[in-house]
Amino acid sequence: MQELVDTYNETKVFNDLLPYFTEKRTISLSDNKVLQEYSAVNYGLLGLIGLLTQNIPRILLGKLCNDPFIREKCKEIKHTLEDLEAIAAIYMEVEHTEADEYVFRNVMLKYPRNLVDDNGKLLE
Repeated sequence: MQELVDTYNETKVFNDLLPYFTEKRTISLSDNKVLQEYSAVNYGLLGLIGLLTQNIPRILLGKLCNDPFIREKCKEIKHTLEDLEAIAAIYMEVEHTEADEYVFRNVMLKYPRNLVDDNGKLLE
C-alpha cells in the first residue's frame, strides 16, 4: 500500500483502491494506517479512503465528490451534528494548510450548523 500512495498519482491510487471496496476486501492494520496518513485533494479518492477506513471526515468529503458511485456510497453512511462538531474540534486544534482550509470551508458551507438537524440530516 505504501508503494501505491508513494506514486503521488491520485487516479492510480483511486483505481487500485476501488476493488478493495467493491469486492469487500479487507485491508490490514498497517495499510489502514498508510491510508489514514495519505493526503489527497480529490474528494472521490478521499471518500473512498474514508469508506475503506471508516473515517467520517473523509466520508463527508466523499459526499461532496463528483464520482456518483462514491458519492452515493458515502451518503449511505449517516453522520450526526456531534460528528461534525467532533471533527471540527480535532482539526481546528492543529496547524493546517491552505488546502485544509479550503476543505473545511467547503464542508462547513455544505453542512452549516443551522441547516443540519440533530441526526446530521440537512434540513429542507
